[in-house]
Amino acid sequence: MKYCHLSFYVMQNCEVDTTFSIVQFLSCYVATMKSLSPLREKQLHHVGRMLEVICAQIRYDPIYRDNLDMLDKIGREEEETMVEYRKDLFVLLRNVGRVAPDVTQMFIRNSLVSCISSVSERNVEEVEASLSLLYALGESLSDEAIKTGSGLLSELVPTLVSTRFQCHSNRLVALVYLDTITRYIKFVQEHTEYVPMVLTAFLDERGIHHPNFHVRRRASYLFMRVVKLLKAKLVPFIESILQSLQDTVARFTSLNHTSNDFSGSEDGSHIFEIYHLKSNLIIYLHCSLLFATRWKHYS
Repeated sequence: MKYCHLSFYVMQNCEVDTTFSIVQFLSCYVATMKSLSPLREKQLHHVGRMLEVICAQIRYDPIYRDNLDMLDKIGREEEETMVEYRKDLFVLLRNVGRVAPDVTQMFIRNSLVSCISSVSERNVEEVEASLSLLYALGESLSDEAIKTGSGLLSELVPTLVSTRFQCHSNRLVALVYLDTITRYIKFVQEHTEYVPMVLTAFLDERGIHHPNFHVRRRASYLFMRVVKLLKAKLVPFIESILQSLQDTVARFTSLNHTSNDFSGSEDGSHIFEIYHLKSNLIIYLHCSLLFATRWKHYS
């Protein structure tokens, strides 16, 4: 398709309004691929180019790195603009992922591995974009695909939960990292050997003990969601979880709760909910042991 190469060039070199039109055109082109099975070499090449362009287009401009990290007025405006700009690009990504799942997952895998292997703290935008691709991909996958680790997910998710990026202190990187783990938590629910890695990611400096307040607040909210989903699978880790949260609870109770920083569903109070869950988890454990004992007796 001769217009594709021109479309890729235009997306990379022209204004936002033009890019929007090109995304619509490419979305229509991807729709025509649904009738082709398997995809021909030319279509696979176009898919690869589309993924490259999407990845490049969703990257933040490094010039705003400090503004975005501090989340000042300029940073807030840039983040809001990028969130809106990315919407159609992520729709295109999900459509490409449905038509060519193997190619899409391989591209994201290679992008993630490249970021992990980098020893530089200057690749903030590349890391954030790579994680955002993985997060967006998850929105197009069924719960069953995530649970079973369909395709390369069985490699991608373990890699994700075990990784510490050099630029993990950056607010945007830390936020999308935690959101992405939560997006794929049902894989961990089925593959419990990764539970300790998930707990560590949320409880160390990547999550609840992150130096950035906004990350800590988001981490407490997401961790509560993870705890509610994993429930009984966390029984062996109850004491270590609560011990890790002691300083966080103390810090939270010492803050001024009338502050506007504590609003909505991420006010940090989720840490207290985790403490309340302790008794429920212990009761569950005792009931499970009692049931197992009686079942053994009757059998």
